[in-house]
Amino acid sequence: GVVVRGKTVVQLWGTPDGLPSEIAATLNDKKSELAVSKGAVGIISIASPALLSIFPWDKILENSALPRMRWVHPDGRVEDPNAPLKLSAMVDPTAAEKLFEGTPLAGKLQALFADKKARPKGFALPNPARVERYSVVERTSSPNVIGILEGSDPALAKEAVMLSAHLDHIGILPGADGDRIANGVMDNAAGVATMMEAARAFAADGKKPRRTIVFVALTGEEKGLYGSEYLAKYPLPGRKLVANVNLDGPLLTYDFADVIAFGAEHSTIGATVDRAAAQMNVKLSPDPMPEQNIFVRSDHYSFVKEGVPAVFLTMGFANGGEQAFKDYEAKHYHAPSDDMSQAIDWQAGAKFAKLNYLVARDLADATQAPRWYAGDFFGDKFAAGQPKAPAAKGAP
Repeated sequence: GVVVRGKTVVQLWGTPDGLPSEIAATLNDKKSELAVSKGAVGIISIASPALLSIFPWDKILENSALPRMRWVHPDGRVEDPNAPLKLSAMVDPTAAEKLFEGTPLAGKLQALFADKKARPKGFALPNPARVERYSVVERTSSPNVIGILEGSDPALAKEAVMLSAHLDHIGILPGADGDRIANGVMDNAAGVATMMEAARAFAADGKKPRRTIVFVALTGEEKGLYGSEYLAKYPLPGRKLVANVNLDGPLLTYDFADVIAFGAEHSTIGATVDRAAAQMNVKLSPDPMPEQNIFVRSDHYSFVKEGVPAVFLTMGFANGGEQAFKDYEAKHYHAPSDDMSQAIDWQAGAKFAKLNYLVARDLADATQAPRWYAGDFFGDKFAAGQPKAPAAKGAP
């Protein structure tokens, strides 16, 4: 009910309670595009306590100093659905109180965030916002690195199963003192090494897969999933991608007893991972941290948006995994200390590589390609015309 054409929209970060986390994250990601469709020229997001519990304000400030990137189509068009926005900003809740002076929300922002049932309605803010922006635009190039193992079945070789891992990290951190190189050993040299070891196993075992397998080290993940988005929009000629298994930040510091396949409940790939894990006496566990919306935050999601069933595979929280994950997040994530001095469990790395080989082998040799489950949000949204599998028990 509020006309926003030519205006700046102020929005609360996140979505109302009551939605499955991955659906909520998808909708949250589309809010800027919705504002653009209504003619808005600016977006100011107010950081919620939920966001700040995951990304503290000092980390948000640190990331704001890093360059923003966009990818370019072969015809020269810049891929940026939010290009009409002249302003995209985030403020913390304390500063946001200034925006609401003289309005019904004055002094009530914290209470609004705390009310899980709140559904605030839009209204016009009386105060103008003045913004100055300075930009320097440069062009750069960074390749995806692709290896192909041709399928042996004449009927299935045109279908491709992809194992992916991103090759980039965040480089040199802002600041003036000490070691500022973010090495990215776990995030994501470990993922690339796992993928390459799975590829080596395929090459060494002498049995060609029925479907073609594509091994991809993707660029630009840390900048916005750009390498995967480009490849999803411009796939390999003559190949139909039917599945993606993505590896991002496997924590190779403990002997894992379970694995997590983010997105397993949405397609039959989840059952494939379960079968492969069972062969190794490893359990497939559900997402232990749905509030972090991980399913929409790594490269596999670019292929999901093109209708391809996909999962993001990593170690689980059993056998000390939860504490190992918390320690890594607190001490090493996107920090110079994510380096080779960590207590790497090489046997766990070999075990994880074997699991990825078994998953890829199953997907490549199966008679039927993976399918989204009937009634699944992502399958219905991004693969409406594709055949579906009967809904899995307990699936959303």
